[in-house]
Amino acid sequence: MTTRNAETGRAVQSPTGRQAAAEAMVVTSVHFDDVVFDRLAVLMGDFHIFRHLGLEDRPAMLLGVDVLGAFDRVVIDLKRGELIMEV
Repeated sequence: MTTRNAETGRAVQSPTGRQAAAEAMVVTSVHFDDVVFDRLAVLMGDFHIFRHLGLEDRPAMLLGVDVLGAFDRVVIDLKRGELIMEV
């Protein structure tokens, strides 16, 4: 969920209600093997989950259901640490 924020104009809200400032931008293209999203609108920010997972100094992204919905099949196996996205 995206909400308005007085400081940045935008914020991302977690399911628990916590908000984090975010900056809106458009990424030229995002590639997942043969699937390409052109001009993908994204929100960039310093989100708590990245620090929690030890990813604060590495490229990381959260995928929304809008992006996941572009695939015919999505499998997330947390035990094996696998993400499978099929077209």
